[in-house]
Amino acid sequence: MLADMKKVMVIGHRSDRHALLRELHKSRLVEIIKTRPIDDTIRLDNTEKMSKFQEKINKLQFAFKFLKDCHIAAKKAVVDAKKNGTTYEYKQIKEPMFSNVKVMSYDEFMDISTREVEILALVADLEDINQKMISLAAEKNKLETENKALAVYSNVKAPFSSFKDTNKVAIYLGTIDNLNVDALKEELNATDGCEYEIFEGDLKTSVVAIAVLKENSEKLFAKLHELESDRCQNNADKNASELIEANNNRINEAETARLDLLTQAVEKQKFIRDFKTLYDYYSLRVQRLEAVDCFAATERAFVLEGWYPAKEEKKLKETLDGVSDTLIYEFMEPEEGAIQPTLVKQSRFFDPFQGVTNMYAPPLKGTDIDPTIFVAFFYFLFFGLMLADAAYGLILMIGGLILYRLMRPAPGRGNLVLLITMCGLSTFIWGFLFGSWFAIDIPAGSFLDKITWFKPLDADGAMMMLILSYLLGFIHILTGIIINGVHLCKQKQVMAAFGQSFSWVFVFIGLIIFAFNMVVSLINMLFRTSIEVTTPGWLKYVGIAFIGLGVLCILIFSNNKKNPLKRLFGGVAKLYDGVSILSDILSYSRLFGLGLASAVVGMVVNQVAMVFINMIPYVGYVVAVVILLVGHVFNLAINTLGAYIHDCRLQYIEFFGKFYTGGGHLFVPYGSKTKYTYIDTTK
Repeated sequence: MLADMKKVMVIGHRSDRHALLRELHKSRLVEIIKTRPIDDTIRLDNTEKMSKFQEKINKLQFAFKFLKDCHIAAKKAVVDAKKNGTTYEYKQIKEPMFSNVKVMSYDEFMDISTREVEILALVADLEDINQKMISLAAEKNKLETENKALAVYSNVKAPFSSFKDTNKVAIYLGTIDNLNVDALKEELNATDGCEYEIFEGDLKTSVVAIAVLKENSEKLFAKLHELESDRCQNNADKNASELIEANNNRINEAETARLDLLTQAVEKQKFIRDFKTLYDYYSLRVQRLEAVDCFAATERAFVLEGWYPAKEEKKLKETLDGVSDTLIYEFMEPEEGAIQPTLVKQSRFFDPFQGVTNMYAPPLKGTDIDPTIFVAFFYFLFFGLMLADAAYGLILMIGGLILYRLMRPAPGRGNLVLLITMCGLSTFIWGFLFGSWFAIDIPAGSFLDKITWFKPLDADGAMMMLILSYLLGFIHILTGIIINGVHLCKQKQVMAAFGQSFSWVFVFIGLIIFAFNMVVSLINMLFRTSIEVTTPGWLKYVGIAFIGLGVLCILIFSNNKKNPLKRLFGGVAKLYDGVSILSDILSYSRLFGLGLASAVVGMVVNQVAMVFINMIPYVGYVVAVVILLVGHVFNLAINTLGAYIHDCRLQYIEFFGKFYTGGGHLFVPYGSKTKYTYIDTTK
């Protein structure tokens, strides 16, 4: 049900601004909007202040990501240490399994500001640790790169500094591709006053050391350049192996320092709750500045406008009266055509299904009705039909209730878990009717067999399942058409209601009456009855009359053109909507397909398990248990996801397409937008 909304305008002295926003935050009754233009007023600009808070928010976001990365890195370091035969341990700070949102009183939440300096200092420590780790990583990469370059010279035992020119002799040390070694040897052997030695480098490269008289060096070095030889530029007093060993020591020291920094960072995880609370505190400070920027202000006064639920007017009046005696306010009805925020009030049963509607779009007050009650009924009905296994339903119900109990979510959270739990009940009911319990064949004549409606995997059962899917689809679409007609009548668009909606209801009623014998046969098949009805001959004429009445309404009322011929031809085009409705009904075969898919996969899992039991004595039972466990968990998971997605699709495309536009925006009272904290203002 969509709540009625009203507007409030508040005028006050600037000294009361802070107190007003504090009380509005605590009451959560008003969504502050941009005040209409007023003569001799200005708009405040707090962009600079907001940017400062945003910088602090960015720092906290860095802390969240950095701590998460460090936690992953610490776990990996433990595994790597075991592989390398070393030890690395860190004290893991464990949070409760479900603690993303903490419920706090308003005063407790605001007290975080007294620890702001302390918490930001911890964040600064993390930034410092991060910079040090970046420096260590850069140094490690540099040393590893050096080692790769030095590795080719590892067979050269002399230090690099020994390869220096003398007065008469030029010395060369470098690498050359193995493919060019023979050509180099020919050139070296042909050069007078030349001595050389070739060392094994790696798979593609060799190392060459040359001593040649300077008068012969120019030609030889030109040839070396031609053969793409790279001259060594290192002149250290150590050889390659000694330098690599020294670099490895420095790499180990850097890794030790990194692990020490990693441990220091992970220890800061115990402050994560403070980080999250301060994050929400800064977010609300930004929201406060944004609210102030919405005010119309003078040097000494301000004007605030906002939306509030009409039924909360008395409570809002008490809140405003408690702020200041000098505060002036007025409650106003919405202007004609004003777009109101959407506030939906549901019973606790329908609350979980409100999220399904909101994922499409919240209803727009004055244009839409709230479809959640209808969505809840059909979503509940279709979900179970697509999964249709009583054992799976029990798992979803019990597992959902346990999970919700463990989560203890803040108000307004955890609705998805409740949705799956309630859909587990639907799954249990349909599975019970279909005699499906982990897709096990129920013995004939047993109690469960006697209470089974039909089995979708049987030949007759598959046909009944398909008919049932189409029947439910027809009811779903017809409900949407009727809702559209009723809503148009409420908007005093009676002609449009008959042209677009009730006309098709007449057509469907006529078709049912005209084909009454076929309808009775389908009922007998579906519900295993033996109803015998002798229909009078005139009944089909009643059906034709209803069909004719529906077609006539479409031709006359489906458009509002004044020219009779244009109205008639426009109505003829509207008759094509019947094809669209038929195709929409056919799309409900996905209920049949997904329902059979879960049953078939479950049956295959059971059969594979039986193959191992029959094939391998004793051990086969162990293998079968693993197959059954993995197979049914997979089947439950993938088909639960499929049921969730396709159920949403049936609501959004087939159902909403008949009457619902959406386009509203949810009512967001000032002070309610927090990510990690729920502020309980009743405490």
